[in-house]
Amino acid sequence: MPQGVVISYFDPFDTFDAVKDEFLKVLDLSNVHWKSTDGNLKTIDRISVKLLTETNSNEKMIQVSKPFIKFLVVTCKSIDDYRSKVRPLIRQWLPENYLHSSGNDSTIIEDFNKKKSNKEDRNMEKILRSMNSKPIILLYSNAEVINSTLFKSTTLIEKFNKDFPDIQTLEIKSVYKSPNEKMQFWNNLSSTLKNYLLDIFEDRLNFLNNHLNNLELTEQNLNNILILRENVLDLLSEFNILDKANEQLNLLQDIVETHLKSKLLKGSLEIPFKLKVHSNANDDTNDNDDNFNNDGHFVSIDKLISQNDMSIFQLNKYFFQKNIRLLHLEPSTTIRFYKTYKLLKGFIKNIDIEFKDDPNLLLFKYHLLDRLLTLLDEIYLPNNTTNSLLPVSTTNSALPPLYIEIRAQMLLFQRDCWLQGILQNTEYKLVGKSYPHNPLSVKSNFSDIVSLYKTESSFQDEFMNLTKKIIGIFSQCNGNYDRTIDLLSVEIGLIHYQRKEYSKAINVFTSAYEYYSNSNWNLIGLGILNVFVDSLNKCENLKYLKIDNTNVPVSTILCNSYLNILKMNQKNDEKLKLWEKFKDSLTNLSDTLLYKFDHYFKIKYSTKIDIPRPNTYSIDINIDNFLIPDEIDVDSIILTFHNVIPNNFDEDNDILIFQTENVKLKKNINKITLYSTSISFANFKIMSCEVNIGNTTFIKKFKFNKHKISYPILQIVPLYNENNFEVDIRQDTEMTLGEYLFKLKYKNVEKIKDLNIKIDVLPDEPTDLPEEPSNKNGFEKKYPVSLSNKKKQYFMEITKDELVHKFQYYINKNGGTFYLYVKSTFTLIDDDSKTEYSEVKILSFLNHIPISVSVEDIFKKNAFYFKFFLNVSTGHEPIVLHQSSLIPNKSNNEKYKIFGNYKPSEPIYLTDGDIENCLNCYSIKPEGIKFDSNDSFKLSMKYNTLKEQLDLLVTDAILVGGEILWYEQFEKWKLYWEREVLPLLIYDFEDFEKSKKIKLIPEILNINRLNNCFMNLGIPLNVSKVMLKCLRDIEEGIKLSDIDVAAYSKNIVGKQLNIPVQLPEFEQLFHVEFFPETIRDTVELGVPISYTVKIESIGSKWGVQNNDEEFIFELLNNNEWLIHGKKRIRIKNCNSEFKIIFVPMRKGYYALPKVEIFNLEGEQCRVDNPNLFETILVF
Repeated sequence: MPQGVVISYFDPFDTFDAVKDEFLKVLDLSNVHWKSTDGNLKTIDRISVKLLTETNSNEKMIQVSKPFIKFLVVTCKSIDDYRSKVRPLIRQWLPENYLHSSGNDSTIIEDFNKKKSNKEDRNMEKILRSMNSKPIILLYSNAEVINSTLFKSTTLIEKFNKDFPDIQTLEIKSVYKSPNEKMQFWNNLSSTLKNYLLDIFEDRLNFLNNHLNNLELTEQNLNNILILRENVLDLLSEFNILDKANEQLNLLQDIVETHLKSKLLKGSLEIPFKLKVHSNANDDTNDNDDNFNNDGHFVSIDKLISQNDMSIFQLNKYFFQKNIRLLHLEPSTTIRFYKTYKLLKGFIKNIDIEFKDDPNLLLFKYHLLDRLLTLLDEIYLPNNTTNSLLPVSTTNSALPPLYIEIRAQMLLFQRDCWLQGILQNTEYKLVGKSYPHNPLSVKSNFSDIVSLYKTESSFQDEFMNLTKKIIGIFSQCNGNYDRTIDLLSVEIGLIHYQRKEYSKAINVFTSAYEYYSNSNWNLIGLGILNVFVDSLNKCENLKYLKIDNTNVPVSTILCNSYLNILKMNQKNDEKLKLWEKFKDSLTNLSDTLLYKFDHYFKIKYSTKIDIPRPNTYSIDINIDNFLIPDEIDVDSIILTFHNVIPNNFDEDNDILIFQTENVKLKKNINKITLYSTSISFANFKIMSCEVNIGNTTFIKKFKFNKHKISYPILQIVPLYNENNFEVDIRQDTEMTLGEYLFKLKYKNVEKIKDLNIKIDVLPDEPTDLPEEPSNKNGFEKKYPVSLSNKKKQYFMEITKDELVHKFQYYINKNGGTFYLYVKSTFTLIDDDSKTEYSEVKILSFLNHIPISVSVEDIFKKNAFYFKFFLNVSTGHEPIVLHQSSLIPNKSNNEKYKIFGNYKPSEPIYLTDGDIENCLNCYSIKPEGIKFDSNDSFKLSMKYNTLKEQLDLLVTDAILVGGEILWYEQFEKWKLYWEREVLPLLIYDFEDFEKSKKIKLIPEILNINRLNNCFMNLGIPLNVSKVMLKCLRDIEEGIKLSDIDVAAYSKNIVGKQLNIPVQLPEFEQLFHVEFFPETIRDTVELGVPISYTVKIESIGSKWGVQNNDEEFIFELLNNNEWLIHGKKRIRIKNCNSEFKIIFVPMRKGYYALPKVEIFNLEGEQCRVDNPNLFETILVF
């Protein structure tokens, strides 16, 4: 294969040396752009150009590597020189076809193709010889000679072009006017040469492809096709177009293997393997390779076939060598290294297949690797003299990393060939290494290598030396081959074990102990682990091993090893022995050992919860003891769960633990119940499972994907047990505006002791939390309520000695929902185990009053009236009003007579706060005494929300329906029903108010999801069926009778809202009344009517003394009456009386004129006028 583009020169006048150095510089062609036939523009990084002196051998080349350009270097100083020397020399030097043709090089090739089409010539050698080199004349001369007119008016250059029109003449010179002129001159010459080379390259490529296109792939044409393909390959290689060259090589290989391989003999393996890289006959560093001829050129494939030198082996070698030489042109060192190693593995694989029964195969691979190791240095590291079996110096940081890795891999491969050859030809043994004995290999030349090792000990020494050297090379690979180093180290450790050097074996094994422990020793096998354990047992005085600068007890390592051997062992009797050894080793341990649970057990847990005893929840698990063939005494089994949504308040209580103690695990599957006395009501995901045996823990940690939960969620919900201790915290059913209370109800408190209840108000979730986590800790928390009105108190604690049944809270922010975090801890009086029980729950409360109340004050002469407007608070659910009443405080209970207390025969439903309201009016009359503005009352309303009533009806009337036996089974789950299911129900309130039909808003309740929850919780089927039926019924709608609604609603716990009201401060009030002199029902139009007007100040009835303050009394004008008399008069704050005449001016029913009274400042006073709406008929 060519090593670059060849050009030649003929220098008959010995002038070229003057410019040769400059000429050689411009031959380094880089970044050459070439457009291929498929239209793609390719950039050739570099074209290597070789300048040769013209010889006869150049002319005899039949390959495309013959010179692309032939230069004739001439000089001319006179006309006589030109005519007598130069011109005859040129004519003699030029090929004959250039002397008679008027075309260029491409025209010559086209003419030849035409001749070929007329008369087919199968002599491929003659065809290839027709690819002439391009002749170019280099005229060496100074500038004055070129520009002179030696031929009268014609310059020398013009004379050359006239005498030789088909030959390009180029000037070369050594004298320049300036450095810039010199640089520009040679740059122009470089561009010219580059264009000439590309033109010739394309002409030759087209020439070869045209001939290939004219040949069918037949047996008769096969030889010519191979020649042409190989020349195309060489041409592309010369111009460094590697992708196209590789395509041609693959195509060539496919043709040969398809059409020739089956006809070839197998041949014999070449030992030692000869491989030559450079096509240089004078290269003494390369082997004498049969694929190269005497002049150093690669023998073409057709020559090998015609000379009967081609065999299957030679075929593989031929293409292997061709690929190697192509890789030598690859500019990327990394790609070269990688592809060379890949090519080597493929070559060896093919030889293994073809020569699997050859007795010399092992020896061939050994020598092949030896040659290729040298080749790596020859091709890629020409200055490296490293012996192939010695490690690369660790101080040579300039070596490419991939080169080091490949060299180490090849050395390891060669060592294994060496090892196999020796073990197959001797009786020597190595622990962990064995090969089938091959008597045929004795006949091979491997015996020369075997003879070097007279004793088994010398063989073992050499094996360790080779292995250590390979480890030294791998250690330079930046940690990429640590596991390989460990494996090789283990092989050295096995040699020490075989020699009974147990301490040395342990030292070697220890270096890789941690990795193999974590990988369960599966990578090196059961036998090696047994060797390690045996070595430890043989060193009785060894107590500790230093691993990662830590002294680890040998007993710990033995325990780990016994379990690892037990995992890999398949025999039950041996497993039992190993388990006994493991338990014996535990007695010598002081530290806790941790092992992976999955290697010994499998677990499946149930999400069905139960409450088998007071305040104790349980779940069932199945543990499969699949490895240990014996009953295991387990100290404890622990399942740990974590809250799916952390509360961010008390992280410790986000953990939920179920456990049991003193369990016997039999072989295979065991059903076990775990218990928890520390309960939080939430959803939990599993974190870990532990099986504890003495000071040994088998643990499994469960991993969760952020976006997917792959294990069942455990939902802990409150279950009813009649003996449970429980504290129920609710908002007090009786609420006074401004005074908000929690009511605590304790159940079975007499059965517990050491009670501690912690109640915390949870802060609101911040809506403007800083984005930076560093700022979140300093973010001020905001609390919706406080437990003190004087200071910021959000926490309280209750003990059994100081039980609290009610406590007050204070609203910081109206509206919304707030939460209490309640944790109860206690012990049972009758429990000798002193088990501590705890229960954590988060309670939610509405922070609003569902009823909106407004009031209007009405003053009369002998009474006072409160007028209350009641409706639903905006945005809240409807209410059911049972009754309302106005109650005086104890201090004024006997002072007033109150009328207006309201208790309807049927409750009143208030559903829409903007439209519906209820009006309550109360009259208040003093009992013989005066009104006192300091006296207060309270408006007391008894009510429930409509949802509370419907929840009660759904539970009592529809779900239970008087089924006592069923209720007994349901009772355990009633808390879950009340706290988890009922809040999900959203009713159609309007439908119920109209027709007493209980119906859910469509498509809101997901019954299928609830069904899944019921099954996961383990609710008995006969209970869950009724629950689901109830939900489906109310989803469709179920109508109740008025009798049922009234009867079941009696069980509801009513709420009471008390709103304090106070008599208002007295405002000046006058009682004004008109008394006619003659009582009549009708009057005539225009006939005057006389009235006496009596004005009475009633301030005295409110404890206000009359004074001399003056007021203005005025009758207002209207179109119905004429007023005759004083229309506007001054009165004092006392009783007054005067007469007035009204004259009717229109027919019809008319009220008397209106009255206004105001003080001298113009402020209007209250007026009680009983005649205000009295009318008189005028006719």
